[in-house]
Amino acid sequence: MSCCSTKVVEKESGCCSSSKASASSCCSSGSKSEDSSQSCCSSPNEAKPACCAPPQMEASEELTLGLEGLHCINCVSKVESVLSAQPGVLTARVNLTKRQARLEIKEPLFDLGKALDELGKAGFTGRKLSTKATDQQEQENQEQRALLLKMGVAGAVAANVMILSVSLYVGQYQGIEEGLKRFFQVLSFLLATPVVFYCGRHFAEPAWKALLNRRITIDVPITIGLSATYVVSVISFFRHTEHQYFDTVTAFVFALLVGRYLQSLGMSKVRNSLDLLLGLRPERATVLKNGHPVEISVEELQVGQTVLLSQSSGIPADGVLLDGRVEVDESAMTGESLPVTKEHNDPLLAGTKVFSGSGTMRVDAVGGKTTLSRLGALIEETQENRMGEGRLSARVAAIFSVAILVLAGVVFLWWLPSGLEQATLIAVSVLGITCPCALGLALPLAYWMAVRTGAEQGVLIKDEAALELTPSLTDLIVDKTGTVTVGRPDLVHEEFFQGYSAETVAPIVDMLERNSPHPFARALVHRFSNIDHETWETEVETVPGRGVRANYNGQEFYLGNRSCCSTSTVGLDIELTVDGQRVAGWRFDDALRPEAPELVKKLQQRGLRLHMLSGDRQDRTETVARQLNIEHYAGGQLPTDKATRVKSLQSEGAVVGLLGDGVNDGPALASANVGAAMGHAAAVATASAPVLLLRPGLEPVLTWLNLGKAYKKTVASSLALSVLYNSIAVPLAAAGWVSPLVAAIAMPVASLAVVINSLRLGRRL
Repeated sequence: MSCCSTKVVEKESGCCSSSKASASSCCSSGSKSEDSSQSCCSSPNEAKPACCAPPQMEASEELTLGLEGLHCINCVSKVESVLSAQPGVLTARVNLTKRQARLEIKEPLFDLGKALDELGKAGFTGRKLSTKATDQQEQENQEQRALLLKMGVAGAVAANVMILSVSLYVGQYQGIEEGLKRFFQVLSFLLATPVVFYCGRHFAEPAWKALLNRRITIDVPITIGLSATYVVSVISFFRHTEHQYFDTVTAFVFALLVGRYLQSLGMSKVRNSLDLLLGLRPERATVLKNGHPVEISVEELQVGQTVLLSQSSGIPADGVLLDGRVEVDESAMTGESLPVTKEHNDPLLAGTKVFSGSGTMRVDAVGGKTTLSRLGALIEETQENRMGEGRLSARVAAIFSVAILVLAGVVFLWWLPSGLEQATLIAVSVLGITCPCALGLALPLAYWMAVRTGAEQGVLIKDEAALELTPSLTDLIVDKTGTVTVGRPDLVHEEFFQGYSAETVAPIVDMLERNSPHPFARALVHRFSNIDHETWETEVETVPGRGVRANYNGQEFYLGNRSCCSTSTVGLDIELTVDGQRVAGWRFDDALRPEAPELVKKLQQRGLRLHMLSGDRQDRTETVARQLNIEHYAGGQLPTDKATRVKSLQSEGAVVGLLGDGVNDGPALASANVGAAMGHAAAVATASAPVLLLRPGLEPVLTWLNLGKAYKKTVASSLALSVLYNSIAVPLAAAGWVSPLVAAIAMPVASLAVVINSLRLGRRL
């Protein structure tokens, strides 16, 4: 059969090995042998055409830019489009909470200076970030201090101008000397002008740049309203008329800056969650060099080095325990509340802490390759995901801003017969009082809060669509081993046949299972770890849902469940065969999690119909299902069987969630409406599901479901607040019942209300 047939072949060479798509493209080039049964890639002794050569990957580098001028999701879309259009940029992703852009670039073609210039033209300021986190944090602190300074200046001036204005208003009724009156007006003008041109610049610069790029952002109506009020006041000042609104101008700027500053604090709250996570790793480590302990920085650690561990010391990298016995606090990474005992060859995770004991560990992963760093990268990736609700809100916010400008123009023309000054002030009130922030900021912020809250509780959300669908689930399919059971099977029985013994089986088991994460495999490796044996190295092939096989020294070895093997013994879970002959077998027992019955009951009380599908034997699956009162169950299930079951339920109108391991359950996770990968943090980087449950057991499942419910409630309430506010405030302003000063105060207050509503998401769990 040709490698270019519709069936995907796993181990063909050349371009036909990767997928059906690549195979078809290869065959479509016309480079075939005369025999149509052979593909262009199948002849081993002839020169192959170019299409059969392995694809050449473009060398690329990552670059991180710090950004200024980002206020909402609309800004994110614009920055991404500007950067993506630059030569040499392969991908561009913007993180609003961190105010950073992460670029994948092809170095010879990318011009950083030109990219920064284009960002400047679009109304944003960019800079290349240092690799040091302290430098990045210092830059962010400087930006926040600058905003705080502007807010302080505006607040101090607004308070003083308000006092002067009160004196002028009172003087109109009680009498005031003309010279003193003019002095107060001049003083108000001199105080207000720096506020407009220094503090108001925070809104004017991005608004002007946005207009130059034919964009309408929320800064545009703000700047127009501010400018119009100031211009009217200046004209009145030089004409010596009574209607001067310098108090309104300064209070307007101050109120808006307060809103921006508090929004910035809210974004920092989300941003700091990642910094706290990465802060779990110690800064120093003690390594053995020539048999002597030497303290070095964690950044200097290298793979293969030996690190000394002692009581209360932090674990600086991923690795394994070489000698000694330690109890490790893994609560920050896995959620396990009790210390976990670690012995020879047990894995250790960066960011965890030695509770008691001492020993040495071998470093297997450092820097960005540790579980801790990969987890941090995944959290950043979730924040950079293209969010359906957020992108929709960006478009709506842009349309909303244009609509407000049009409405303000209509209101101005409507009131113009009553006088230019009155028409201008009412139009300014309309511009100032509108609040699109619930659409432009509050909804994305709700998603990021969900990501942060979930990460703190062992649930990592990688896709907003999955979060939105979670409250709609009707059916939930769960696995048995490691989900409702402890997932650490104990070996309770073993048998040897054909003259084999523990000593002769040990190297075979080690060869086949040393790199497998399956609970049975770990138990077997532990069983033979104390037996001295040779180390055999060969390629091991995994048969999903069945077992593993390998060929070594002309013999075929197979280790898997009983259906894989030529013969079987009742009561054995897995068997080992050599050239088709059974040589050993083992039986395991896996205890039910203590919390499983109560948690399953809670899931059923939510109206979820539970299904338990397991690759374990039918009799054992049935026993566990009956203990948990789960009506729908099946044992002996292959990954494809689970996917078929998912599709069957969906055809009946069900919205299906599935809990799997993220690897063997790939087809089912892809088929489910929402797939959640169960497993400890070490497997998080390879999980493909949109939801990752980092802690063992069913507790994270409840957290995930609660998170979806809280997110939906937060989005609905933020939209309701925004619609309610604008439906009341805008007509009042258009009717002339709201002054520009009241509008300036009301808009940031309303914005803060929906932002605070988003920040409260964690309390709704």
